[in-house]
Amino acid sequence: MLPQLRRPPTAPPEELGLAPERFGAFTDAVYSIAMTLLVLDVRLPAGLSIADIPTHLREVWPNAVSYAVSFFALGILWTGHQYDHALLRRTDIIFTATGLTYLLLVALVPFSSGALGEYPNIPITHALYGLNLTAATLVGLLNVLYALGPGRLSHPHLDPRVVQMVTRRQAIMVLGYGLAALLAFVSTWLSGLLFVVTPLAFVPSRRMEHQLFRAARQVQAYRVHEDAERAREDTLEHGLAPIARR
Repeated sequence: MLPQLRRPPTAPPEELGLAPERFGAFTDAVYSIAMTLLVLDVRLPAGLSIADIPTHLREVWPNAVSYAVSFFALGILWTGHQYDHALLRRTDIIFTATGLTYLLLVALVPFSSGALGEYPNIPITHALYGLNLTAATLVGLLNVLYALGPGRLSHPHLDPRVVQMVTRRQAIMVLGYGLAALLAFVSTWLSGLLFVVTPLAFVPSRRMEHQLFRAARQVQAYRVHEDAERAREDTLEHGLAPIARR
C-alpha cells in the first residue's frame, strides 16, 4: 500500500488574494454612474416661454460650472485609479474595504456638487464640496500606500520612485482640496479656483506616464509568471493523485 501523499503546504500570504480586474470593473461602474448623475442638476424648468429662457439659462450657469468642474475632477481621479490598478497583481480584504470607502465618497460627489451649484456664493457649500473631495482623495491615498507597500499587492521589486511619484500626486490633491475647504470661509472665489486647479496635479507628464507603463508591464509579467507556476503545480498535483489512489 502506497503512503498517502501529503497535502501541499498552504501558500504564504503574499501569494494569496484575488485578481484586481473584478474590483477595477466595479470601480469603473461607480465612477460612470457618479459622473452621469452630475448632469441631472443642470436643467431648465418646464413650460418656459421663449422670452424667459435667457434669464433661466443665466440662473442655471452655476450648476453647469459645478457640473463641468466635478466631471473633470472625477475623470482625472478615475484616470489615476486606472494607473494604480495596473500596478496591482492581486487584492485583499484590507484593500477592498478601503476601496469601498473610497467609492462611497466618490458616489457622494453628485450631492456636494449639486449643493455647490445651487448655492455658489455660500461658504458652507464650498466647504462641503471641498471636504467631500478631501476625504475621497485621502482614503484613495491610504489605499495606494497600502497596496503598493513592500511585499503587499504589487510587484515585490516595484521601483520605489514609481510609488513616490504616484503617492506624491495623490497627496497634492489631498492638500489642495483641504485648503480649498478652509479657504471657503475666507473667499469663495479662491476656493472655487482651487477646485479647478487642484485636479491638474494628478495629470501625469509624458515621462511619468512612460514610467507607469514600464512598471505596469513589469507587474503584468510577474502575474503571468505566477499563473504559470500555479498551473504547473496544479498539473503535478492532479497528475500524482491517481497514483496515490492505486
